[in-house]
Amino acid sequence: DVFNETAYTVIVIVPLVTSIFAAVSLRIVVRDWRGSADEQERLEREEALSRNLVVTSSRILLPSKGEPASIAAAQLVQFAWPKEAPVTVVSVATDGGAPDVSVVEAVLDEREVDHRQVRRGDTAASIIAESKLGYGVIAVGVAARHEGQLYSPMVDELLLRSTLPVVIVRRARGLDRPLPAAFSRVIVPVTGTRSSRSAQEVAFSISSQLGTEVVLTHVFDRTSPLPRIFGRRVGGDESAVGVADELVDRALDLARESGLEPRTLVREAASAGTALVEAARAEEADLVVLGAQLRNVDGRPFIGHTVETVLEQSDATVVVVAQP
Repeated sequence: DVFNETAYTVIVIVPLVTSIFAAVSLRIVVRDWRGSADEQERLEREEALSRNLVVTSSRILLPSKGEPASIAAAQLVQFAWPKEAPVTVVSVATDGGAPDVSVVEAVLDEREVDHRQVRRGDTAASIIAESKLGYGVIAVGVAARHEGQLYSPMVDELLLRSTLPVVIVRRARGLDRPLPAAFSRVIVPVTGTRSSRSAQEVAFSISSQLGTEVVLTHVFDRTSPLPRIFGRRVGGDESAVGVADELVDRALDLARESGLEPRTLVREAASAGTALVEAARAEEADLVVLGAQLRNVDGRPFIGHTVETVLEQSDATVVVVAQP
């Protein structure tokens, strides 16, 4: 024999002992080392993103015909989502053939972007099928409404059938470009719902990147039933003002986790939509970000009277984060 039993045992045991000792020693050496400042920032960012509902590092699906509306949606994605989040641009054929989406791709600078085309006629079905392949959100730009529809046949179909959050971007009226280089002030309605928190995430992320001032806004009506606060039914002895204060305080806590210090605005009104439009105008806000819970009403998507009122009446850029 080349090795006796003792030599063979030593050959087997020494690597095992060495591996265990090296691992333990490495833990002792690095236990107090938190890494470089860049590494700490990256880890903190990843931890914060892991708690988010919509603004994550998951891949984003962006349908586009190359028009200003979809360019505005691309800009919104660029402003709000981390650069680690890749984007798939799905170009939608028009009467003139395949659209030019080079501007959309150029807007999505410093992030991974790929491009796919879908045939005309099965656009919504193709986008829905694509969305099931590991995406986190669908972002879509909209322009004028079509008669009898929420926005367009394709967008309505996406809202009805998507299992992902759909971010609708309607750019400000009267702009000669898709979106401004930066927003100065954003109105964010606070309602205590999951969709409201999703909208806050988008607004806070934009503020962190662009320095946009955030105005957390709650509109209440004393004659309406008191809302649920993150799933908890508040007691009947709690006043509408007290509920409003609690909702705003929770939103403030979420903002402060992102290093932001928003202003707050609480208003009493019979119509929340009208009050938000008036607040945006009075505050000279150039952006409104709302959450919406998608519902199917007689085969059509419904995102709530408040959201529809803001989309119809506000001149600012309006972003709706619609949860399925």
